[in-house]
Amino acid sequence: MASIKVIEKIIKPKENLKRATLPAFICNGSYFLTDLTIYEDGDIDCWGIVSFEEFLQKVEQGWVTVELPESDNLEISIHDLGEVSPGYTYQNYKSNADLIAEVQDILNELNGLPDSSKLCRAAWENYQLEPTEEKCLALRQAYEAIPRHKRRYVLNDQDRKDYPIRRVIYPDDDYSFGELIFASEYSEAIQQSVAELNDQVINSMSQENDMANTLQQSINEVVSIKKQYEDEIKDFINQKLNEFQQRVNLPINYLESDIDTEQEDEKYSTTVSDFKIQILLEL
Repeated sequence: MASIKVIEKIIKPKENLKRATLPAFICNGSYFLTDLTIYEDGDIDCWGIVSFEEFLQKVEQGWVTVELPESDNLEISIHDLGEVSPGYTYQNYKSNADLIAEVQDILNELNGLPDSSKLCRAAWENYQLEPTEEKCLALRQAYEAIPRHKRRYVLNDQDRKDYPIRRVIYPDDDYSFGELIFASEYSEAIQQSVAELNDQVINSMSQENDMANTLQQSINEVVSIKKQYEDEIKDFINQKLNEFQQRVNLPINYLESDIDTEQEDEKYSTTVSDFKIQILLEL
C-alpha cells in the first residue's frame, strides 16, 4: 500500500515581524475592500497567509485585485462602513501589475532594501554623470518598474513631477511649456526666481496688512475720543438741568434734550437742541 505524504505549511508567529498594509479587493462571491498585510518575511495575509509566489497566483486567479469588471450588478462591501450599490462607477488608479510592484517595494523596504523609486533615482544620477544611450535605456527600465501611480515623485519634487526623467526617456512625447521649463537645466534657477517673487508678494501683502491695521487702530481711537466727548457733553447738560431744577423750585418730572452728532467733510459737529421740561402741578 502506497504511503501518502502529507505536506503541512508551518505558519510562523508574526507578532514580532515588521509589517505594512495595502488596500485591495478580495473577490469572494462579491468584492470586499480590505487591507492586505505584508510581513517582512515575505508572507502576505489576503484572507489567509500566503507566500509571495502564492500571492501572485491569487492575483492571477482574481482572488486579490484592484481591477473591477464593468458591470451593472457590481457589489462592493466595505467592512464596518457600508457597501457600494450597483450603478456607481469605479475608476482604478493602478492595475494589478502596479499592485504586485507595490507589494514588492514594501517587502524591500521592510527588509532594508531600496524600492523601485530609489533604484530609479540611482539610475537617474548615473545617467546624469554619463548620459549614454545604454544608461538611458537602463533609466527607462528602472522608471517603468515603478508602480504607475508613483511615477511622478522619484525626484521628491511636487512641482517637477519627474519631468526631467520623462523628458529623457520619452523624448517624442508632447510636453507643455511649463513641463519643458521644469525639465530643463534652468529649472532650479526658474524655481528660485519664482520663490523670490512669491516672497516679495508676501512681504508686500504683509506691509499692506500692517498699514490696514494701523489705520483701523486710528479709526478706533477717533471713535473712542468722539464717544468720550459726547459723554462729557451729556454730563454737562445733565448738570445744568439739575441746577435749573434746583433754582426754579418746581416739581419737575423730567428734563431731557436731544444731542445730535453729524459728520461733514471728515469733521464731526455736535448739536444740543430740543430741551424738554415736564412739570407736574396739582390743582
